[in-house]
Amino acid sequence: MAHQLYSVTAYLNKEIIGIARLLGDSSIFFYINDVWVLPEYQGKGLGKTLVEWLIKHIKKSCLPGTSVSICLMSAKGKEGFYEKLGFKQRPHDWEGAGMEMELDIE
Repeated sequence: MAHQLYSVTAYLNKEIIGIARLLGDSSIFFYINDVWVLPEYQGKGLGKTLVEWLIKHIKKSCLPGTSVSICLMSAKGKEGFYEKLGFKQRPHDWEGAGMEMELDIE
């Protein structure tokens, strides 16, 4: 965890209930890693909020006028979750699809 670019963690009563991490080169390539929410808190918008915080961080930290790439590997069957956030599938035969978003920084 020491070499990640950024992470967000959701707590409830001092218990971690969700986390999302961002890796990459800090300028044009980003990789969303380890997005997870405890099963009893899934479906309540927490995962969406965690990913949105990562994207907000990218928007704040990158140069205006540039374009960046945000990639991730989805768990099989969870691709729809990321598609709702603007990611597109790159099919993969044995695991969940790779996903990518092109983001223009204003």
